[in-house]
Amino acid sequence: MGSIENMVWAEASTKSIFVVGGGRYSLEILMNQPEKMFAEGIFSGLSELTRYDLAEGFFCLIFSRAIAAAFHILRATEGVLKELYLSYVKKNREKNPTWGNMIVALRKKRNIDKNLLDRLDYIRTNYRNPTDHPLNTYSINDTENLLVFCVEVIEKISRVLPKKA
Repeated sequence: MGSIENMVWAEASTKSIFVVGGGRYSLEILMNQPEKMFAEGIFSGLSELTRYDLAEGFFCLIFSRAIAAAFHILRATEGVLKELYLSYVKKNREKNPTWGNMIVALRKKRNIDKNLLDRLDYIRTNYRNPTDHPLNTYSINDTENLLVFCVEVIEKISRVLPKKA
């Protein structure tokens, strides 16, 4: 038994344990049911890449990787914004549209919710730009706040996008 104990202790000293938890959101939902972060039917209607980025962002939240989580959540939000842009701006599209110029183009459209565009611009100036151009670091609390904004705008955009066949 003594030699087994010595072997276990020797091996244990080379291993690390990571304990998850402590955030505002249910670990079960973040890990296994990301669709429950959204209103019924929203998550399943998102593109595969957007769902992937959200799921990755949720995993990063679980493991307290705040900046990585923010990056994925913002990337997912920008993907949905691009879908909105492509569905409303039919002429003179930017070749490589950026968050800012998509909002500028959408503001020229009469049938777009201006409050939604204001929210998207708020996310862009306060989260997206500082994340994309390393000007800021985030706590888990900061990233959870960002998630609230992004879930809201993703849901609003999803409701006005043309339904996919």
